[in-house]
Amino acid sequence: MLDGEIYLKGNWSNTNDAFFKEGNSKVYFQGTTLQTLNTPTKESFYQVSLNNALGLDISTKMEINNQLTFVNGKISTSSNEVHINSVGPSFISGHGLTRYVNGNLRRNIQPGGTYDFPVGTATQYELTTIQFNSASGLSSLLVDFKSPHSGTFPDSSICFINAHSTNDMLNYGYGQQHLIILLPL
Repeated sequence: MLDGEIYLKGNWSNTNDAFFKEGNSKVYFQGTTLQTLNTPTKESFYQVSLNNALGLDISTKMEINNQLTFVNGKISTSSNEVHINSVGPSFISGHGLTRYVNGNLRRNIQPGGTYDFPVGTATQYELTTIQFNSASGLSSLLVDFKSPHSGTFPDSSICFINAHSTNDMLNYGYGQQHLIILLPL
């Protein structure tokens, strides 16, 4: 693959990793019907822009090695995930009430950064923003959002975030964070 831009109005299907190498290319998903991403294992992109009001459904892991830009629409992951490999906090942009990941979003992180995790369900958006002052041994964080809340709420008498009870933090359900910690060999 030569570096360049791909404007896609249909579905993305790749049955052989050798056929597409992301290089420094940018892929624009800009269909007018629901688009899908189908590959046997995972698909890696350098930059992705989503501009489709009906969204993008992924049936495999989607890795983005640089920038994810939301213009319009949601990326729905089911049990898969969108993984942003770049460690800087600014590598996701344009997210909002109708522009987010419906499902699992993983970000590589570094200390000193404040990271947005724009996640939600098909109908509910909950932006999670986490500041990492120290992240010794921590390489990535996987965040998703569940609705409605189906378990026990955290004990609001002992669980606070920025002096706010966790019961008051989310409007439509609860979020889950999964830390990936690298231990020295």
